[in-house]
Amino acid sequence: MTSALRWLRARRSGRNDETTRGIPTSTFFEIAFGRAPSADDTARLGTMFPNGVLASAADAHRLLASFDGQAYPTSFLVRATAQSLRRIDLDGFALWIDDDDPAVSSVIAHQSDWEAHVSAALRPALRAGSTFVDVGANVGFHTFQAASLVGPGGSVVALEPSSENCRLLQLSKLENHADNVVIMPLALDRAPGVRYLTSHVGTNAGLIPDARDDLLAGRGTPIYATTLDDIAPPKIDALKVDVEGAEFRVLDGARRTLRRDKPVIVMEFSCEMTQRVSDVDPGRALQEVLDLGYQLYLLDRRSHAPIAFDSAAKLLAEWGDPFRIEDLLLQPT
Repeated sequence: MTSALRWLRARRSGRNDETTRGIPTSTFFEIAFGRAPSADDTARLGTMFPNGVLASAADAHRLLASFDGQAYPTSFLVRATAQSLRRIDLDGFALWIDDDDPAVSSVIAHQSDWEAHVSAALRPALRAGSTFVDVGANVGFHTFQAASLVGPGGSVVALEPSSENCRLLQLSKLENHADNVVIMPLALDRAPGVRYLTSHVGTNAGLIPDARDDLLAGRGTPIYATTLDDIAPPKIDALKVDVEGAEFRVLDGARRTLRRDKPVIVMEFSCEMTQRVSDVDPGRALQEVLDLGYQLYLLDRRSHAPIAFDSAAKLLAEWGDPFRIEDLLLQPT
């Protein structure tokens, strides 16, 4: 008999002891992920919950947020409670974060920063009065940093399809009195339509195919996607795109805007994720964007210095591991 069935039978029998107060972590894991935890999973659960029990919805949220939704698909969604949300003060702005998020919020809380190499590349383009579009805003570090830089005469558009992240974005907008920020709970793609979003780790999420089996299993959330060309403000000075491999889907739907405005672009880039999620050849797709009139740079995470490459082919000749993830700067020529 599985641990989940034993626990359910104990509950139904009316027992009220240590085995039925709360939910054993192994039981919840089995219910959420459809299988018993492995030895590694059990060790991880023991570190997170030494007493072996989930006592609240907040505990359930913490557990689910710590496992990658791609490797551990689940139909469960437990929203963050007030006890896991926290306001932190950063350089020039406040930000609401989720303390149960190991991917983004915990790094920001520890370092009082996030992707400093990305900020260094964006900052020169974010002057008073500028317009910034943040595609894949997550909890909003770059969104509200940009809002503090462009000032009341500028504008920031934050696109984020995760409803939980949008809660945090809205809290931060209220906290900063950021009337210059527009939050759009949408995904961007090559064309408008309904897409399927699944969680990864913590606040990270990404698009997956809306296959019949996944739809039946409830492993994601249907969301609406549009194109940047359809919702672009009159002029974009800087554009950040970080959408877990769907970057070229976003840029394909932004060709008219890119030709019109030639914004500075900072984008995440991974050969493996590009092929799997955008379904394009990474080198060819990158070169097509460069051919719109851009110079390519790799952003060094340590020095924050941009390293120039003459072409996508030259970048990929030195790339190595297809699972490598870096950030690129595309500077208009």
